[in-house]
Amino acid sequence: MFEAVLDALAEATGCDRATLSAVVGVAPAADELTPAELMERIGAQERLASAAQAVQARDLAAFGAARLAQDRVEGVPEHLLGRTAVIEVGLRLRVAPATACGRLADATRAVADHPQLLALVGTGRVSMSGLRRVTSVTEILTPSQRRLVDSELAQDALRAALSPGQLERAAHRRVLAVDPGAAARRAVVARRDRRGVRLGDPVDGVAGVYATLRAEEALAVFGSLDRTARGMRRDGDGRSIDALLADLFVERVTGARLVPTAGPPPSWTSVDGWEPWTWSNPPPWPPLDADPGPADRAWDDWSRSAGAGEVVSAHRAPERRLPLHLEVQVVISAATLLGIDDAPGLLRGYGAVSADVIREIVDDADASGGRTVLRGLFCDPADGRLLAMDSTARLFSGGLRQFALNRDQLCRLSGGRIVDVDHVHEHQDGGPTSAANGQSLGKLAHVVKDHPGITVRTTNGLAGLDRLRAHSPDIVWTMPTGHTYVRPPPPVLGEGSQPVDASLGERHLRSLFALAG
Repeated sequence: MFEAVLDALAEATGCDRATLSAVVGVAPAADELTPAELMERIGAQERLASAAQAVQARDLAAFGAARLAQDRVEGVPEHLLGRTAVIEVGLRLRVAPATACGRLADATRAVADHPQLLALVGTGRVSMSGLRRVTSVTEILTPSQRRLVDSELAQDALRAALSPGQLERAAHRRVLAVDPGAAARRAVVARRDRRGVRLGDPVDGVAGVYATLRAEEALAVFGSLDRTARGMRRDGDGRSIDALLADLFVERVTGARLVPTAGPPPSWTSVDGWEPWTWSNPPPWPPLDADPGPADRAWDDWSRSAGAGEVVSAHRAPERRLPLHLEVQVVISAATLLGIDDAPGLLRGYGAVSADVIREIVDDADASGGRTVLRGLFCDPADGRLLAMDSTARLFSGGLRQFALNRDQLCRLSGGRIVDVDHVHEHQDGGPTSAANGQSLGKLAHVVKDHPGITVRTTNGLAGLDRLRAHSPDIVWTMPTGHTYVRPPPPVLGEGSQPVDASLGERHLRSLFALAG
């Protein structure tokens, strides 16, 4: 592991690796050190990492300025000036463009407005994460006010090392002292620049939908849902308040009514040995030091839904589902829907889900009156990239965009949300509108592709599979700095899925395509 540190240090400093290794020596293994020595080395490693981050912040700020200056010298169109910096940094650091944008902005503000705190990063007095919090808190101030706060916070840190939380709280206090109206202006900005609605926490077949609203709007939305849910409970609806809130939210946003799923509701007669209870005979409180488990969750459900004298139902109310119009992707490597194996599936726009969840989605969509389309997908036996959809005869008969979206899943350059399917070789320059010449891109990637310093091309991939791989080529992006990034299509079942077992053969492929219609 220490070898990787030396390799990175040699690259960062431009030193010869062998010379650096001879000077630094070999770090002793962890099991050769005493606890005191280990603690000293852990502290030194933290200071080393922070110092490297401080140097990187200065380089990031310098790169952003240099990119803008070079674009101006080279006559880059006004709307593209400096725009590639975010993409280039994201590719080099292997982070999303939004993360790269934040890193560039934080670095630029730290260098320009917080030089004294930045000088303390790496000394053990201030961490880079703490400095990032300061740049966020002081964003509302003028540059001269930020430098004043920087000087005061640096003096605080010299007197006593500050954790990120302590530094953030001190920054809030200094901001209010420098500009008492800053809090009011921050509220104005926050209420104006709402973050909107976003999808998050996709795991175990569920996800959260989050909306950052003005306070009165958030209260109005939740109050409306809560009043309606409690009214439905009083009128005899068997669902819990939490379930009603979730179901009402789905119905009001989609405009469709949830319908009960088929089949009897699951029994609630026992949860880890806990039997149904009444208000007069509740289950015992779980031990305070117990790990949360089914019994604790059952108690929580009971405490939320039970009222005085009420008997908690021995059965949950039937599940309700939205009538969905689904396209279920069946890949020959898994045939999960057919019950051949239990390999995870992919829900486009969400991510990997278990085989049981895929089957449940299909079954419930059919039972609730939705329309489920089974689409066969054929992927490469070497790396799982999508080669054909349904059949090669239908590939270009109106499903070209759908094929590109299924093949790429996310922006081919940044890994972000897809906005458009674009030509690799520009259409006005003779590029065909074909799967081989298409790539799915996010908004920023689509814009910066026109930068005169960026070139994009395709490569055929492995020999012997070119006839099929022509539909799913690798895409090669070359940045203005000359750095090249190869972007192969992801596995059709998502990152982390296993390559296809080619031994399943043509017979299985034909059967799946026949099933898809």
